[in-house]
Amino acid sequence: MNNGLFSRASCSFLCFLFCLSPSAAAPADDARDLFELMNNRFSTLSSLSYTVNRVTTSGKQTVEEKWDLKHKDPEWIKVEYFKPLHRHLVINENSIWEYIPSAKRALKTDLEAMPQEKRMETIMSILTHVSVDGLRLGSYSNLLGRVSSVSQDNGNITIVHGRNPKFVVHADREKGTLIHYDLYDEAGDLVMQTKASQFIKVGPDFWFPQDIKALYRTDKGLIKSQISISNIRVNELLPDELFQFNPPEGVEVISP
Repeated sequence: MNNGLFSRASCSFLCFLFCLSPSAAAPADDARDLFELMNNRFSTLSSLSYTVNRVTTSGKQTVEEKWDLKHKDPEWIKVEYFKPLHRHLVINENSIWEYIPSAKRALKTDLEAMPQEKRMETIMSILTHVSVDGLRLGSYSNLLGRVSSVSQDNGNITIVHGRNPKFVVHADREKGTLIHYDLYDEAGDLVMQTKASQFIKVGPDFWFPQDIKALYRTDKGLIKSQISISNIRVNELLPDELFQFNPPEGVEVISP
């Protein structure tokens, strides 16, 4: 995946939703251009940093997470977790370090000897824990063949409808941002939803949400996440040393 976050706009905006004008381009082509715009804008950044507070509720259980993420092109990443457990994650071209100060242990995964496919699989499996649904659309190839219509409201919001099964994407074409994404199953039940709001301009023509609500349906019921994003910075000069890890004295280094 980003407040009464289930409502992005005012009542006047809701009225606009009933006055849609059809897109001139073929729906699938128009949708492809829009989806590429939303995803590819991140590739223009040399660095991206932000802090996430995420509260997830499932049944009677609530989990609060907080972390700070720094990313530097091409694939250098540093994450400091504050909640629920203080730990560090450092990824560079050579290795992945996972360090828990309270345990005085650090796990080192060597990336140099890995085939590229395995390398990316390993990195992505680790980053799944800090991914934020609603920031971008993600993989959309399976959506394009299901696009049924693309419409424009009286503002800047483009709405893409799909079927078999149903999906709905709301995006701000001018800002290149994902606003709202609904995904349904074959029975017509909502299985995932993200709604982003409180957008701020953090760089030249680069907008970022400060609030995201996410909803997921599982076999055990609904999972709801409230996500707040702060300290957003783009294209900072982040030193290479930030993405290196030297185990403190007395820390046990282990391998997977």
